[in-house]
Amino acid sequence: GIEKVDRYADIGSSAGLLMEEVQNSFNCLVVGIEPGDAYREYAQGRGLKVNEELNQVNSADGKIVRYPA
Repeated sequence: GIEKVDRYADIGSSAGLLMEEVQNSFNCLVVGIEPGDAYREYAQGRGLKVNEELNQVNSADGKIVRYPA
C-alpha cells in the first residue's frame, strides 16, 4: 500500500469527498480542481481548498506535475 503522501491534487474533485479522505488518511496538503460551481462551492464551504482551474493553484500549494508535459 501507499505509505506516505506529501501533496495530493484531485482534478475533477466534485464535492471533495476523496480529497477529505486522502487528507485524513495521510495528513497531507490537498488541493482540488473543480469547474462546477455547485460542487466547488460545497467543498469550499466544508473548508477544502478547491480552485476552478489548474492555473489558479499557486506555489504555496506545491508543485503540480502536468501530463503531458
